[in-house]
Amino acid sequence: MPSKVAIALLAALGLLVGSAPARGFDINSRSNLVNYWGQDSFGVTHAQAKGSEKTLEEICSRDEISQDVFVLAFLNTFNAGTDKPPTLDFSHQCTTKFPNTELLQCPDIARGIRKCQARGKVVLLSLGGAVGLYGFKSDEEGRQFADKLWNMFFAGRASNELRPLGDTVLDGIDLDIEGGSPTGYVAMIERLRELYNAKGGGKRYYIAAAPQCTVPDFYMQPILDKTWFDMVFVQFYNNYCGLNNPQSFNFDLWDQWARTKAINKNTKVYLGVPGGPTAAGAGYVGWDQLQGFIDTTRAKYSSFGGVMMWDASQAMNTQVNGISLAQQTSRHLKSSSGPVHPSPPQDGSEEDNVEKSTPKEPSPPRPSPGHPERQNPRPRPHRPHHPPKPTHSVSHRPLTPPASLPQQEFEPDQVEDMVEMDEGWEYLLP
Repeated sequence: MPSKVAIALLAALGLLVGSAPARGFDINSRSNLVNYWGQDSFGVTHAQAKGSEKTLEEICSRDEISQDVFVLAFLNTFNAGTDKPPTLDFSHQCTTKFPNTELLQCPDIARGIRKCQARGKVVLLSLGGAVGLYGFKSDEEGRQFADKLWNMFFAGRASNELRPLGDTVLDGIDLDIEGGSPTGYVAMIERLRELYNAKGGGKRYYIAAAPQCTVPDFYMQPILDKTWFDMVFVQFYNNYCGLNNPQSFNFDLWDQWARTKAINKNTKVYLGVPGGPTAAGAGYVGWDQLQGFIDTTRAKYSSFGGVMMWDASQAMNTQVNGISLAQQTSRHLKSSSGPVHPSPPQDGSEEDNVEKSTPKEPSPPRPSPGHPERQNPRPRPHRPHHPPKPTHSVSHRPLTPPASLPQQEFEPDQVEDMVEMDEGWEYLLP
């Protein structure tokens, strides 16, 4: 039996069972798992399970935490340009509001965030979502909103701002913009990054986005092309380019964007997938097929950063080989991360860059140029997969953007040009 001195030494070194030091998030890793959290999607699609989404504190108290990044969904009303605070929607996870406001006050979520961060996990706040009122009328509104976010959720401490998460400091933001105009978002991000760098005290903050797989993304491409992003969680579901349609799977276009068009040439691109059969209207595939997509995509594309799942409630309730899909995916990612492969050459000889040990599942075929098999190339909105009217969104995309949002006006021929230019990455903004 070890002496008390030996036990103390082992504990200090983090070598006792259950006391290993937290592995910090590595933005350069190719084995990260991202889960959106806070909308209880599984509870919406399974009435008997309503309200069953685990709290962050419960998830991050487990011995094995599958997720590397949690994205809180959503801050869905901006109230930009007004004296009103923005509003949040975390389903049943938080319902208490600050007096005389519509702003949630969430000490339990804050406690869970701190628990997750202490275990080396990153927690982002997603702006937008399938249902909400958001957008800006000008760049100045975007900059002012960045100041508000800094004071409400990050290291700022303006006395006139309420803090829904108390003193808890988040690790960054995610943009899930599904309607309205691109006006103001670039200015908002640039102002946030100024604050991160000047007043962040050396803490690393992140900027992420969740575009559709369509190229270009109808709402987000003008933002993606003009400012810094650390990660993009591309939604390969509810669209022609979803995993359920491998002939049109287009991770290669997103890899090309990350390496050649993105402001940050080290932007990590994530394979965004439904966390279960009812998480999206289309795009869910079984584990064997998903494993094939993961292995082949990671082998081919240097921008690959991991897998994103919508959402935690679905991924933790979907069973694969006796464990949750979240666990299965995380274990697979981390047990077979492998070396970083060079980006595919431009001469079309992509196959030379695939690992010699091919995955068990056949790799998804590359889309043919121009996607000739598509009869209707117009990007479809990401439709929530709801049975009778849920209170909260299930998937990322709305049927239509809310009519009250500030709208970017396009001529019909401009819209067609934007949709068709899968390979060109050019925009015809008025």
